[in-house]
Amino acid sequence: MAAGGDAQGGTASKSDEGVSGRRVAAAPFQHVTVLVRDSANIAGLPPLQDGEGDTHAATCHEVMQNIMREGGGGGGAAGGAAAEGEGIEDIRGTREQIMRCFQCVTMFELPFPAMEVMSGRGFSGKVAGCGDTFVSYMRSFVERTVQKNLKPKVLAGHVVSAHGIRLYLQTYISLFKDVNSFPSP
Repeated sequence: MAAGGDAQGGTASKSDEGVSGRRVAAAPFQHVTVLVRDSANIAGLPPLQDGEGDTHAATCHEVMQNIMREGGGGGGAAGGAAAEGEGIEDIRGTREQIMRCFQCVTMFELPFPAMEVMSGRGFSGKVAGCGDTFVSYMRSFVERTVQKNLKPKVLAGHVVSAHGIRLYLQTYISLFKDVNSFPSP
């Protein structure tokens, strides 16, 4: 999962409209990117050339917004189950929970890396063994996430350092160690 806002969707503020078009309070988390590896949508395509990564990311973002808004357009598990009428309420509830938790939800599709990666035979773990197309898409994702769109984390309206996030998580986790510290309902 990736952090930070981005050019296609940005981050929401307390007065922004959510994916569904309704007004929403600021979500506790800024951004999540769902990475879809082995995507059939890009199977067999050549490696990305300069500038094509932004177009690919914008297309992925548009597809994800459609999925989050309507539950369709993905052709994957969420879209297929909704189309068959199975678990529609469960999927809708999950979609709404995600929208409440994240100000921006995006997706980025990656192609199949290489047969050696899947089978493990002959794959040394080196990037060169992943195939040019996979490497070009992954490079585009990393550049967008780290070089172009990395934003500081914000908790309760305050920018938080890496050390501050660590302390926050340690404190949060410690709450679950002592069940007696929770107030009675």
